[in-house]
Amino acid sequence: MASAALARVQAEQNQEMADAQNEDSYVKKMEYNRAEAVLVQSAQTKMNAYWQKAKNSPALEEALITANTEYEAMAVKASGGMIAQAELLAAKEKRNLPRRQWKRIRRRWTRCAGSCVL
Repeated sequence: MASAALARVQAEQNQEMADAQNEDSYVKKMEYNRAEAVLVQSAQTKMNAYWQKAKNSPALEEALITANTEYEAMAVKASGGMIAQAELLAAKEKRNLPRRQWKRIRRRWTRCAGSCVL
């Protein structure tokens, strides 16, 4: 009789231990699934931003070419004394904005050149 009671207690303990391990694995799976979802969402957000910048890069490149052309024309006028120095500086600032944006984008593309596809 004592051995039957002992066997029953051991069976109950084994059942509780199995239930606890099962719950632990279920919780771990849920944690992994949640972490995976966060990583996927982050990757999707970053790729969307990347492709948006890639889509906008031709317009930015065109703005850079236009700003350079305008600045060069203003420099010629300034050398002939046809415009004030302040106007030339304003044209230079206008030229530098798309240049900085373009350099920032090109730097990011260069950084991921081995793993990113344009």
